[in-house]
Amino acid sequence: MSKKVTIYDIARYLHVTPATVSYALNNVSKVSEDTRKEVLAAAKELGYSRDYNAVSLSTGKTHLIALFLPLDDIYRAFVENSFYGEFIGSFEKQIQKYGYDLLIEPLMNEKDLLPWLRGRGVDAAAVIGVFPKHYYKAFKTINKPVVLVDAFDENSQEFNNIRVEDKDGTYLATEYLIKNGHTNIAFASGNYLNSVVDQRRVDGYKKALDEYNIPYKEEYMYISEVGSDGGLAISKNIMDNKDITAVVCAADSLAIGIMNGYRSSGKDIPNDLSIIGFDDIISSRIVYPALTTVKQNISEKGRVAAKLLLDDLKNKELNHKTVILNPELIIRGTVKAIK
Repeated sequence: MSKKVTIYDIARYLHVTPATVSYALNNVSKVSEDTRKEVLAAAKELGYSRDYNAVSLSTGKTHLIALFLPLDDIYRAFVENSFYGEFIGSFEKQIQKYGYDLLIEPLMNEKDLLPWLRGRGVDAAAVIGVFPKHYYKAFKTINKPVVLVDAFDENSQEFNNIRVEDKDGTYLATEYLIKNGHTNIAFASGNYLNSVVDQRRVDGYKKALDEYNIPYKEEYMYISEVGSDGGLAISKNIMDNKDITAVVCAADSLAIGIMNGYRSSGKDIPNDLSIIGFDDIISSRIVYPALTTVKQNISEKGRVAAKLLLDDLKNKELNHKTVILNPELIIRGTVKAIK
């Protein structure tokens, strides 16, 4: 049985001190980036593998970062909404570069949250969505770096925060439809009364209608579960209203469901309905016709969220930075000009 490679073996190989190797492996700022890369390359070449139990005992760090999703069922995150998959992939890619592993959890009952955080001993946490105040109190209690994703209320100001200007995104989408001659424009979303994100997307839609003197109609608002099945259900209701020529969707998954509903009914997109989504998930680029949508740059959101945590972990600080990404309208093939 071959002997396990240690930091002392790496130190002898590179003619540096064991402390230098330890600093490099633990991403401590006492060594340069060139030295860190050299140590990591040597560790890989020699077949070094870290004993995280030993590291945790000696440093008090587990090298675990928790990611909490606003769902009861993790299955939904990966099957019904690819936003989560794209975000998680980008987020995990960043933290793995610095030796951190990811724990993905549904956000549990607040009574169980604090014991879980303490029991797992995570070094930091990322949270997607908006939650009641007592949840944030639990995150404050652990005194570890936290980043909130898509949180808008006053409690979010006490943590690192990243979000997109949702209102601007649906404004751009609605304005584009108006400029293409549409005035009977529906809006499809999840239950925006229970979602700050969806509410802001509704606000952008209303703002564009108001600025172009188009009356807002409550009967043009369609609510369903976010996902292709929800979009499929909405499609049948939109078809019943012969006046509607276009729809802005709060999520690409809804838009794709509506497209499927129209196709299965023998109708055509965009000739029978113009449609714009929100998110720019991978599926939006491969459906036919390719979906015109609002890009919120999911990968960049994941990358920046990870960077905010990693910076705090490196500098041993708890910051309250807010990063706001600007949306971009991506024009593809699902809007027809009717003027």
